[in-house]
Amino acid sequence: MIKTGIASLSILSVLLLLSACKDQCFHNGHEFVDLGLSVKWATCNIGAEKPEDYGDYFAWGETETYYEPSDAETGNGFRWKEGKGWRYEWKSYFDIETITPTDYEDMVTFKKYKTLDKLLIDPEDDAAHVNWGGDWRMPTKAELDELTNSQNCSWTWTTVNNVKGYKVTSRKPGYEGNYIFLPAAGLYTLEADYLLNGGFEGFYWSSSIYDKFSDKSTSNAYSIYFKNVAPRISVTGQARCFGCSIRPVCP
Repeated sequence: MIKTGIASLSILSVLLLLSACKDQCFHNGHEFVDLGLSVKWATCNIGAEKPEDYGDYFAWGETETYYEPSDAETGNGFRWKEGKGWRYEWKSYFDIETITPTDYEDMVTFKKYKTLDKLLIDPEDDAAHVNWGGDWRMPTKAELDELTNSQNCSWTWTTVNNVKGYKVTSRKPGYEGNYIFLPAAGLYTLEADYLLNGGFEGFYWSSSIYDKFSDKSTSNAYSIYFKNVAPRISVTGQARCFGCSIRPVCP
């Protein structure tokens, strides 16, 4: 009877644990993984239904894509939205007809967000927060640094359902084996109708403006950049007009 009671208790404990995990591994309808870091990472990109899906592409500070579904115009199954015919270039990032800047840019000097207290994107312009709601947001540069730190996580180039990318596995005690998959989703830029370097490179936005210049005047924002040739993983700047992936985080 004692052994049976212990066995029953163990089974009950497992069921309760699984139930708790199910409740705790979702926030506002989107799944996350706890890597033992300062934030929890979503399992999918914005616009993706599965971890290996590329998802959607956003210019930094934009909460909508520059394209919409179509079975014509381009070979990608979408067409460019009105006013975005220049693709993911500065001419689309600004209203080129009236030379009206976005909230984050001055056409020539990039004055907005020059001061140290304005280095993060505003919530209303955070694609993760706007599209997923709740406490979801884009990761900061510090959180990208934390994820790419080899003491925190191992990065392994792999293939999931014929999609290439990096498996990022926690090295934190108690979280070993927990991982996310970041597909090599490429990017859109340079007035191109087609995806560049999909399957070879990945570009994932942060919410942090690039601050390498002493006057904080720059047209870039920080992102994770990786590629499979001579494996390279870094946190670096990309032009804010580029169409890159976003992997959300939550507390």
